[in-house]
Amino acid sequence: MVDIIGFVFEPEALTVSAGSEVTFTNLDSFSHTATAGSAASPTPEAFDSGPLRQDESFAFLFEEAGEFAYYCTIHPNMEGTIVVEP
Repeated sequence: MVDIIGFVFEPEALTVSAGSEVTFTNLDSFSHTATAGSAASPTPEAFDSGPLRQDESFAFLFEEAGEFAYYCTIHPNMEGTIVVEP
């Protein structure tokens, strides 16, 4: 549901319901990650895809409501948000 293309997460902000699984797919020819937090405040223990090569995917189940920032650890200027509604 989130594509990584052109060094951006598309969409940059995504709203889902609690209990939804979000899949991050890297469509770039460069490796990227989808890692919880931000470069200034990383929280990889929440979720971390590890490096995804082109056409690789990572899925994460968002069970609790809240707003979850994430970024690419390789390219920290790449940021996104998952909003999980109850």
